[in-house]
Amino acid sequence: MGRLLTGALRSMGISDLQAVVLEPATEAPVAVVGSLGMNPLPDPVEEEIRRLHTAGGLDDEPPGTPAHRQIDLCRDEHAALIEQGLQSLTVVRLGTLDDAFGLVAVGRTDASGLTSVQASSLQMMAAQVSMALHRIRLNRQHRDQAAALRASEARYRELYEHAPVAYVTVDADGRIQMANEQTAELLNTTTDPLSGRTLTHFCSDTDAADETVRRLRACIRNEERFYDQTVQICRADGTSIWVSMSVQPVTPSTGEAECLVTMRDVTEQVHMERALRSTRDDLEERVKERTAELKRANAQLQEHAERLSILRDIDQAILAAESPEEISAVAVQRAEQVVPCERVSVTILDWAAAEAEILAAGADEEVLDTGTRVSLDEYYLPDPLLDGNAQRIPDLQELSLPAAAEKYGSGACGRSSASR
Repeated sequence: MGRLLTGALRSMGISDLQAVVLEPATEAPVAVVGSLGMNPLPDPVEEEIRRLHTAGGLDDEPPGTPAHRQIDLCRDEHAALIEQGLQSLTVVRLGTLDDAFGLVAVGRTDASGLTSVQASSLQMMAAQVSMALHRIRLNRQHRDQAAALRASEARYRELYEHAPVAYVTVDADGRIQMANEQTAELLNTTTDPLSGRTLTHFCSDTDAADETVRRLRACIRNEERFYDQTVQICRADGTSIWVSMSVQPVTPSTGEAECLVTMRDVTEQVHMERALRSTRDDLEERVKERTAELKRANAQLQEHAERLSILRDIDQAILAAESPEEISAVAVQRAEQVVPCERVSVTILDWAAAEAEILAAGADEEVLDTGTRVSLDEYYLPDPLLDGNAQRIPDLQELSLPAAAEKYGSGACGRSSASR
């Protein structure tokens, strides 16, 4: 572009020196192109013009205008240009509102410089060149950005495809747009049949899966996110696995709403947690049962100890007694402590006299009196007692007893009563 401009200036014949100074977009050195007459610019002249660009002062002009300045050359400051026979130099800035590209320098061998028409033409040409340079810079930026984007997308695709976790990209309707190799392996299929299918299709028909489907749809619709939702999914071969699912909304270059879904197989972890919970529940149940057993055993031991203590007291009282009546009274008193009962008595059976004598009765006994003698025919004597064995009758109401037996027999054999 600089050479085209200097060539146009030379063909117009309005200058003896044509030079364009271009500022590169990078940190490369400033470039200078041009000619002196029909010859290339000598090195000293090129260096002099580069210094003029640095100290030209055109940056102080309003941006966006093709500013120009007329410079009267002198030997002290512009020796290289004076030695070429030049007496005046016109400098015009190249640039736009946002960018500065350099300047155009036009030199003449006479001191009058450019006419107003020539100066206007030079400014117009500088403006056109500035616009062309601006388009070139934009094209280069777009090209560089496109190349960078392609490289970034290629890197992203490479990372996406070979990531150690399952990645699935779904659209606003939950349809799979892209899935990586880990997803295909997780679902026991290939990536081709996954495209276009909905991700919720793979969720099992369970309450937990239904909740995940609801949240997944809400996240896609509202561009929300959630992390580590454990859900059961069905693979292509019909088997089920448990995965930890996370959803992250993304905005692709197309502008359409998408979500990036990650899935991680946690089947073994779920099974271990269930086994641990089952073991814990079973252990807690066993502890409860064992605790109850220990409580019952402790109560039985305590009851047994109390009975042994009462029986010891009975033995000591019997040894200290001096008559059958005293022995019977001690037995009745202690029996009420050992055996829960409402009525208790001790009776002597006199087979020779065919009588039963009440030797002792309980303190609350209202029917039997100590010393009462009753005919054996009126006294209730079940067969086991006649054979010398003990008998327990749970409920006297179930027996059909004679009137006298109701009075005396129930006293001897009431609920949990003791008889002899």
